[in-house]
Amino acid sequence: PSLRNRLMRHVLVPLAATWLVGSALVVGIASYFAQQAFDRSLLDDAYLVASHVRRSADETSSLDLSLSAQEMSTVLFDQSESLYFAVLSPTGNLLAGHAGLRPAQFGQAVKPQFASLEYQGRVLRTVTIHRQQPGEFYVVMAQTTASRDRLLQRLLTFSIVPQLLLLVLLAAWLQRAIEDDLTPLAALEEAVGQRDAHDLTPVPVTATTRDVQRLGQAINALLSRIAFSVQAQREFSGNVAHELRTPLAGIRALADYGLRQNDPQVWREQLQGIAQSQERASHLVDQLLALALADEAKQTLEKKAVALDVLASEAVLRFLPRADAAGVDLGAKGIEQTIE
Repeated sequence: PSLRNRLMRHVLVPLAATWLVGSALVVGIASYFAQQAFDRSLLDDAYLVASHVRRSADETSSLDLSLSAQEMSTVLFDQSESLYFAVLSPTGNLLAGHAGLRPAQFGQAVKPQFASLEYQGRVLRTVTIHRQQPGEFYVVMAQTTASRDRLLQRLLTFSIVPQLLLLVLLAAWLQRAIEDDLTPLAALEEAVGQRDAHDLTPVPVTATTRDVQRLGQAINALLSRIAFSVQAQREFSGNVAHELRTPLAGIRALADYGLRQNDPQVWREQLQGIAQSQERASHLVDQLLALALADEAKQTLEKKAVALDVLASEAVLRFLPRADAAGVDLGAKGIEQTIE
């Protein structure tokens, strides 16, 4: 993936995840408090119905709901929801209200019990309260949930949609900002890509950030080191050509002179001179190679495993002619074994 896409992903994915979690928390908290408000209103209606439960005038042991039809319609009035209620005895007998509404369980519950149930094909939110005066009874108050659902949908719409639009706008702005910040990097890439292999001059850098500026400086420093190395190699090649020209020319002159003579003694003298010139040329080549190796080691020193038997064999073979000329018996032991 491109750097632009990676930056966009690394920014937008955590941002979108944070937004999603934040929106879920906001909607959850808002839904909770909205539910509390609706439940509180439903509980007030249940207490209102319970406050009108009286003992029957003819039978002291029975209970009655002292609400007229008009008062009951006022209690159950709601512009958008349908309200249902039931007043039940401890045994579950219906004293007043709508049949079929029953608490989840009968017991000595002190706190109001909220629950959800299906009644006449509709999902209702219910609250059950237990009263001891003027006698023991239960009041079940139920309400449809259309208003709650609409409120939750509005909360989702008005909290998520604007934030989603803001996230899209932020993504567009980030994409443009990242492209603007990466433009100098693309220009640097193009300048390096179009550069000729022999052109080691510094690359022009137009940087808007410190990172791109450091990258350009690093590339120019690398080009400078390469240029210095190339110049050193050219100078070394020139020095080698100049230094070897003299002994090679002497060898050629000695050989030409010997070829023009018929005296074996002269040939011998010329061959000895050629051997001496060759020895000086070989010594000069060794010195130049040592100089090149020293210069290379000064610029870059790379450690690696070497075969000591091969190095010893090469050293013996390199100095063997000089040892024979000097009458020295040069040799080495153990070079037939591989040693690292």
